[in-house]
Amino acid sequence: MLRQRNALLKQSGGRLSDDIASTLDVWDAKLADVGTQLVDERRRLLDAMAPIVADRYATLASRTVTVEVAYDAAWAEQGWRRPWRRAA
Repeated sequence: MLRQRNALLKQSGGRLSDDIASTLDVWDAKLADVGTQLVDERRRLLDAMAPIVADRYATLASRTVTVEVAYDAAWAEQGWRRPWRRAA
């Protein structure tokens, strides 16, 4: 998907016609959907890992402690989407 979008940009030679802009909008929407799915899967993974991480850390520390697992994407710092955190 990204290769096709980038190929379109190269073919355009820096000239953004209405047709190219429309096609780019389609590719951008598809990439955003895939990116959202990726973030959602990463969050599900952290949800599954959080209790395991907390348990293993408590074993290592020989005491019960509060552990937080976080997924902080670089783009979240730019205000595109808030970081997601899960307390275990």
